[in-house]
Amino acid sequence: DTALIGKKTEELLDMYQSFREKLKGFETDSGGDVMSPEEKQDALAALKEFVPQMDYDSAEMVLSDVVGRKMEAKDKEFFTKMFVLLKKLDWDEMERMLQEE
Repeated sequence: DTALIGKKTEELLDMYQSFREKLKGFETDSGGDVMSPEEKQDALAALKEFVPQMDYDSAEMVLSDVVGRKMEAKDKEFFTKMFVLLKKLDWDEMERMLQEE
């Protein structure tokens, strides 16, 4: 549907730019609280509920909450990739990643 793509491209690019801003602090360990293992499990449980329902707003809220938190590098990589997939609306890949986690 090229008409829809043309109509939504600017909105998508704006969302991408806001996403980049939200993740600026995610790359470093400066600032932010340390995410406890319990908080990580809570975030994963919430995502496992929201992703199959394609609940964008709730999934974004969970992922936004972990942005800027201190955590292990592998967890940073996981949540960053989840955020990217959310912005791409790649629900299938998000579900696959959550099943492996």
